[in-house]
Amino acid sequence: MPTCRNADLSRAELQFASLKKSDLTGALLRGVDLSGADLTEATVSGADFWAPILRLLDLWQPVGLEAARNFDKAINRDRLLQK
Repeated sequence: MPTCRNADLSRAELQFASLKKSDLTGALLRGVDLSGADLTEATVSGADFWAPILRLLDLWQPVGLEAARNFDKAINRDRLLQK
């Protein structure tokens, strides 16, 4: 499981990346393209979701989503895959 704790992933191209059970605590995800990525059971507490692209992102059972920042500013939130 990848650890990206407090990493600056701003504007990264992570389309279709497997980030299952990864630790994204406090990570900057500003403008990241997460189209088709898999964040199943990823820890996102304190992660900054300012305008990432979430089209077809698999976000199943995320840990700490309620403590993520700016999730309401994410692009294509209506196209998330949530089980």
